[in-house]
Amino acid sequence: MNSQEKPKKFIGSKILAYLMMSYGVIFAVSGVADLLITTDTSGLTGAIIGLVIGGPLGFFGYKLFKKSTKKAKLALKQYYETMILRLAREQNGLLNIIETSIILNLEQSQTEEILNQLVTEGHATPQVNESGYIEYSFPIFNKTP
Repeated sequence: MNSQEKPKKFIGSKILAYLMMSYGVIFAVSGVADLLITTDTSGLTGAIIGLVIGGPLGFFGYKLFKKSTKKAKLALKQYYETMILRLAREQNGLLNIIETSIILNLEQSQTEEILNQLVTEGHATPQVNESGYIEYSFPIFNKTP
């Protein structure tokens, strides 16, 4: 099977998101603490600044984290779909869950989910073989006349 590099996990974005969320929480907690403790107006300014900076910083950090996680999952899904299609081509258009899981080093449930998605997209059709196991047929790769 042709090797294709597995997608990165967007580590840089996640680190930045964690830092933003951490500093956001620190600023916000500091602002709330200043509001609760301070009795004069000079402390009130620091509290407001802490809340104004901390709230959005934490919020946008969280949004960045969610976005990078979503992108990583999508990239990984596309990677495995491509690898399954390549494997189907090499296997003359017939795959089963167990062999595919072993070759791609995936859990059977993950492999089944991806294969079923390929069925939904019209790339494959499930069929039961002589042994009673489900095989996935990829008609575009079937080389039998």
